[in-house]
Amino acid sequence: MTVLQTILVTLVLMSLAVASSQDYSQLFAGFGPYLRQSAVMRDPRSNRGPVLFPPGPPPNSADTSGVIVGASGYGFVPPNQGKSSIGF
Repeated sequence: MTVLQTILVTLVLMSLAVASSQDYSQLFAGFGPYLRQSAVMRDPRSNRGPVLFPPGPPPNSADTSGVIVGASGYGFVPPNQGKSSIGF
């Protein structure tokens, strides 16, 4: 190995060592480096389950746009007209 190659390898290894020793925990809102173990583990008993919201108000059938939920764009139904009359 020549002197130039030795210096180049040394610089690359030093830059990798400096980059891997950095702490990026402040940049990602508390997420530390990927390889570091979390010092404080969460208590599994603190999980209270999903958040349940109260049911919404009943739907008002007088205020409808005529759009059928899940329709592909064909068969627009005007308000209070029932099902689409398009047949194939």
